[in-house]
Amino acid sequence: EQFGAAGDVLAKGVGNLTGADIASRTSLGELWFRRPSRDLEGQAMAQHYIGEILGPVVGIGVDMTVATQLMAEGKLFRGFEKAMPKFARDFMKTYRFADEGATSLRGDPVVEQFSAGELAMQASGLAPAVLNEQYDRTGAMKRIEQRIMKRRQSLMTLYVEAANAGDEETMRETIAKIARYNKAQPSWPITSDSLRQSIRSRANYSERMIGGVGINPKLRDQVVQQVWQ
Repeated sequence: EQFGAAGDVLAKGVGNLTGADIASRTSLGELWFRRPSRDLEGQAMAQHYIGEILGPVVGIGVDMTVATQLMAEGKLFRGFEKAMPKFARDFMKTYRFADEGATSLRGDPVVEQFSAGELAMQASGLAPAVLNEQYDRTGAMKRIEQRIMKRRQSLMTLYVEAANAGDEETMRETIAKIARYNKAQPSWPITSDSLRQSIRSRANYSERMIGGVGINPKLRDQVVQQVWQ
């Protein structure tokens, strides 16, 4: 932002001036493994890196699975696009970008319009730099949001579990951590009301449990009757 076009060159190389995101295709920063585009953990993180280790053969299978799911949801063009080999997928993306811009699967706009040069780059297999820059921004925003949400939820869970166990020392320690969180996140603090609501919600959910599984109260009798018939 401070250096304008020169900043683009410093960050992503001279090729970025063409309007195509060449840096992501030629960078050695992720030579062996690509980092996930958002925060993952547990099984999702394992699946991401298994796909990176096993390579494109597994990737084809994943693409076909995603394509089938998209078609089942009524997104026929996007599903068909996902199932195509890359050269055909690039042409289909170019048509879609020219017709409606880049959109999310829900149809929300990501980049509303591309220049003729950017469309030509996409047809040749190089993503428009403006699109990948927008993905970088939105990915960064989602990572920040998820970290804050996870921190908030973990503090509330810790307090509720300590309260249910009568662990006053942990409750005091958690309240101090909550105070630090509230200072850092004044727009979405953890209040006494939110803690009480969390305790009530946890108790209500526990009442719905049958054999360790939560069942919707409106379906409870029907489900139990069908299973135990």
